[in-house]
Amino acid sequence: MTSETAIALREQMLRDGYCVIPDILSLDFLQQLQQESDRLNDTVPHHPDTKYQGTHLGIGYKDNEIMQRLAEWKPARQALEQMGFGDFTPGGGLLV
Repeated sequence: MTSETAIALREQMLRDGYCVIPDILSLDFLQQLQQESDRLNDTVPHHPDTKYQGTHLGIGYKDNEIMQRLAEWKPARQALEQMGFGDFTPGGGLLV
């Protein structure tokens, strides 16, 4: 990623709370994440208070190898570094 792109993505992240970084996930890993998300949505109970916001499944990294790989995905970590977010430390899990 060029320094100009990294700056633009950082500004978008700070402004909007998210950004899309192209070509970070391999097609194979993306397919694994889609399958795992589908599996979680089909098998993990949904809390009724969150039914209007889509899913809200708290998934611990220690309980889910695929989501742990996502948290440690080297290309994503490198992109964060380039964007000036190299000090980011993932917590114990994520929301699906």
